[in-house]
Amino acid sequence: MNSARIMGPQFRGALLGYNKAEVDDYVARTESELEIQDNRQNKWEKQVADLNEEIKRLNSRIDEERDEKQSLANKNERLSKVITELEEQIQTEKQAKTKLEKEVAELQEKLDTSDVNPKTIQDAIISAQRMGEIVI
Repeated sequence: MNSARIMGPQFRGALLGYNKAEVDDYVARTESELEIQDNRQNKWEKQVADLNEEIKRLNSRIDEERDEKQSLANKNERLSKVITELEEQIQTEKQAKTKLEKEVAELQEKLDTSDVNPKTIQDAIISAQRMGEIVI
């Protein structure tokens, strides 16, 4: 409040003027209304300031969550690439295993139909199986 409001207006007595008591009552009511309005304005200004702070906080949180979402999307993309590479490796290993199993079967068939020493053929099969395991 300014000093004029605190001290209140001053009136001189006049013969043909206004009733001093009525003027004083009016001024008092006006000052009271002004004080109420000042209090309301202060309250609203505080609310506006609080809401602006809340907006800043929420915007900051949105930015953080946006960054986190982007980070997760990047990680997801990298994991998808790794999974694809592993699936390709698994497929390659399956093909190698199938090829080796076919070779073992062919060797077993030759063993069954040949007059060669079974111990030598059995050693060859074991070596082929070990080689297959090493490849896998």
